[in-house]
Amino acid sequence: MIKLREVPSPPFNDPLVFIDPVDPSRNVASAVSEEKLEIFKRACKEYLEKPSEKFFFPKAVKPLPDDEIEKHLEGFVGIEIEKPDVIPDNLYPQAKKSLRRIIKSCEENDFEIEDGRFVVTEKKIYIILKPKEMEIEETYIHRGPPAKEKKHVEAFLKKWKGSKDVVKGPYLKDGRWYVEVKRRFTRLNEFLAENLKKISLGKDIEKVVKEGKFAILTSKDLLRDDLRIFWTEYIEKKMPWER
Repeated sequence: MIKLREVPSPPFNDPLVFIDPVDPSRNVASAVSEEKLEIFKRACKEYLEKPSEKFFFPKAVKPLPDDEIEKHLEGFVGIEIEKPDVIPDNLYPQAKKSLRRIIKSCEENDFEIEDGRFVVTEKKIYIILKPKEMEIEETYIHRGPPAKEKKHVEAFLKKWKGSKDVVKGPYLKDGRWYVEVKRRFTRLNEFLAENLKKISLGKDIEKVVKEGKFAILTSKDLLRDDLRIFWTEYIEKKMPWER
């Protein structure tokens, strides 16, 4: 934590904390992600080893050709959200929170996310997800209570017996009750289209989403003018001073 003067301030969970000297309740470094902080640390280390102006004046990113970017887009799902009129200090923490909540909701519904990023452009916010699988099994096994817990067993059987979502069971196996249940969603894009409005996002971003100002993007939709720089950096994985 960095403070220019010793004043009371609330606890922060951000990777880098720099207390606003005018408003001690505000972290002016809240937009700095853990990833960017690690890049900064690496840049400091490499600069001390081999000083160069490239650390301060890196070359601009030269976008890769479209056909090269297209090779890497398979397996991604995106969300395009209209950018709310909010200052960057407030917008970036909201985008970070939104990404975190969306990933959490996906994984609670068995869509494992291998990578997730957000990109803020002039007019849009993009949430970009890389699921382990684009489509998951149509059913899943729901584990119930042990057979000896009579009260919980009764509640379990009452809930699942005769349910239209049940494919198999309820059945007893190795002293515990189980039921095989049909999923409502097996494709991630369909799950997001139906449930994005129900997820708790950053305040201003959530308002835009609830107004319906968003779109779910398949991999073929993700090659856009305002994402070319992002994809180039994502694919090349070069540090700014290495360009």
